[in-house]
Amino acid sequence: VFKYPPWILPYFFIFGWIDEIKARTVWAFIELGLLFYSNLKLIRLGISSKVVLMVTALFWFIWLPHFRDGQFTLCLLATALWSYSNKNSLNNTSSSSFRWAVTAITFSSKLFSLISLLGVYRHYLKPRTLAWILLLFVGLQLWVLLEFRWHENPIFLKELWNQWILAAKSGNYEL
Repeated sequence: VFKYPPWILPYFFIFGWIDEIKARTVWAFIELGLLFYSNLKLIRLGISSKVVLMVTALFWFIWLPHFRDGQFTLCLLATALWSYSNKNSLNNTSSSSFRWAVTAITFSSKLFSLISLLGVYRHYLKPRTLAWILLLFVGLQLWVLLEFRWHENPIFLKELWNQWILAAKSGNYEL
């Protein structure tokens, strides 16, 4: 069951084009790259390299399932760090707006991660950022629809959304 919203599917399309063993290997390298990028960005933001490396090493038991099982949290961390600029975190350049929009779309993969963006809500009140979010949202939806049509899958976005809502609700039954 794919519990991510339909607009997140393009993040995972590459894994549908290769066999499972290769997909797991590619995912592990992506996760390794994201962990490396996140550590490097934290060091560039002024966090002591010793602290960053120590925390990374101490939490190896958290990173291992990310590499092995396809967890998405390192993608969220790297995206959040990518969108943040320590020079002027509220700058209003087109690049900054695009980065915050990508962060919003990526964090919308799960409700709880989206809620974490409330702390930086001011970035999302800017017209340029809202326009990027809308453009990315519509573009990703169209990409999903075109990909399904390309593979002659008769599903429409409404049905895909309904399946996602049912899958997202399925975890509530265990609570």
